[in-house]
Amino acid sequence: MFDASQADVVPPVWMFPRSMPPAPEAGQTDSVSIEVMVNEHGTIDEAKAGRAPRSLAESMQIMNELSVAKNWRFRPATRDGHPVKYRLIVVTARVR
Repeated sequence: MFDASQADVVPPVWMFPRSMPPAPEAGQTDSVSIEVMVNEHGTIDEAKAGRAPRSLAESMQIMNELSVAKNWRFRPATRDGHPVKYRLIVVTARVR
């Protein structure tokens, strides 16, 4: 399993859906992070919240994003030209 700390690994490239979830604006502190495990085929093996929700609304948003994340597709991460598993953190703006 690799992540952004390994300089010799090319991270996965977002493929589907066409756009990523909305990113938080600069200085926004009430964002939600989703940790996904992108496998060698570019699909999601596992998705989990970066932290526990602080409210019912945030809990609902996280549950929705975890469900949606299972459909995300990537060009797999590579190391020495070979596809590898990769832990990716996606930070999204909190729905108000």
